[in-house]
Parts: sequence; C-alpha cells; structure tokens
Amino acid sequence: MLALIIAIYIFYYQTNLIQEEKKNKFIPLIEMELIDDWKFLSNLKNPMKIRFSDGNELDFYLFIVQNLIFEHAIRSNVFNKEQTEFLLKMKGAIDFHNIVIEQFINMNRLFGENPDIYRKSLEFLYNNHDKSKKELKKIILTANNYFEFKEFNKKIK
Repeated sequence: MLALIIAIYIFYYQTNLIQEEKKNKFIPLIEMELIDDWKFLSNLKNPMKIRFSDGNELDFYLFIVQNLIFEHAIRSNVFNKEQTEFLLKMKGAIDFHNIVIEQFINMNRLFGENPDIYRKSLEFLYNNHDKSKKELKKIILTANNYFEFKEFNKKIK
C-alpha cells in the first residue's frame, strides 16, 4: 500500500514538473507575440483607402494576426483558469479581426471602382475593423494581469 502511495506521489510530481517546463517554454513565445502584435497595431501605415462619391473615405489596414501560439498554448492545458481565459480572449479577438479582414478582401473584388453600391456593408466592416483593432490593443494591455513577463512592460508603451 505504501509503495502505491509513493508511486502515485512520484507520478504527480513528475507530471507537474513536465507541465511547468512546458508552460515555461510557452511564456516567452506568448510575450514575444504580444509585443510584436502591439508594435504592429501601434504603427499602422499605408491604409487601403475606400473613397465614396460624396468625398468620404474609409481607411482599412489589411493585416492578418497570427493566433497559432495562442491556440497551442490553450491546447497545452498547462495554464491556470485566468491565464487560459486571457489566451481565449486574445484568440477570439484575433479570429474576429481576421474574419473582418477576410470579408473586406472578398468584398473588395465586388465593388471595384464603385464602392457606393456596397457603402452600408463597407461602413459596417469598417466599424468592426476599427473595433477589432481597439479590442486587440485593450486585451494586450491586460496581459501582465495574467502572466509575469520579463520584457513586456519595457516594450509596450
């Protein structure tokens, strides 16, 4: 009986060590991805301008944000509840942003030189595009509430 208890203890101890090691490999990758995303979102240049016949313009910044690191971190099942919630929020915001961009790209082929025909749809996409950029930045700023990063605060300003 004592041998069984010792074996169970060793099993859980080794499992925790392996999970902690796996978690420690993910944290710098998550930090680096958050910093890169922040820098990119903070320095957007060269928008695609949509001009309507009345002179109004909409600026779309066409970029896809990668969610692979966040997806793998979620699937690893080594983070606590709060950290996993953060990762899920980040992945959800990225997915929403990417869908809006993909919708715009698909619609871009339709309106060509005359965007007035699809004005309401374009304005709807533009509002969601703007919302998705703001949401991504807002979520990135909360990362230190969930993780202890080394370089994050120095790079995010």
